[in-house]
Amino acid sequence: MSDAPLKTRLSDEMKSAMRAKAAERLGTVRFLLAAIKQKEVDERRELSDAEITTIIEKQVKQRRESILAYDQAGRTETADAERAEIAVLQEFLPQAASEEEVNAVVAEAVAAVAAQGVTGAPAMGKVMGLVKPKLAGRADMSEVSKLIKAQLG
Repeated sequence: MSDAPLKTRLSDEMKSAMRAKAAERLGTVRFLLAAIKQKEVDERRELSDAEITTIIEKQVKQRRESILAYDQAGRTETADAERAEIAVLQEFLPQAASEEEVNAVVAEAVAAVAAQGVTGAPAMGKVMGLVKPKLAGRADMSEVSKLIKAQLG
């Protein structure tokens, strides 16, 4: 992973995909850059790498939901195209956290919230608040949420 800003890396990747005539890859990167540009126009400012990572996570999540719908409808070709897009998008996310790391972060957050005496539904929100900054872009937050629910019991 280079030290260049994420937006610069995405622009470079788009140019590379154009040169390589990689139509699917080009489409995915263009779509992502358009989403980033839209957010920048809406907010009238440049986005940070962390904010761009959030947009990428949102794109991946949308595609996962689409894959479920396409699979249920028997549209395997469309689902496979979405899977290919996820693979491209994940190249721009930080290195995924290991299962052990995710478990450790969740256990630490659950212990911290329990030490404050918070239980039940409010504990879920507090634990997610502690976990999300540490695992953003590095773990599927829906899976992390299930893990937290299991630990909170």
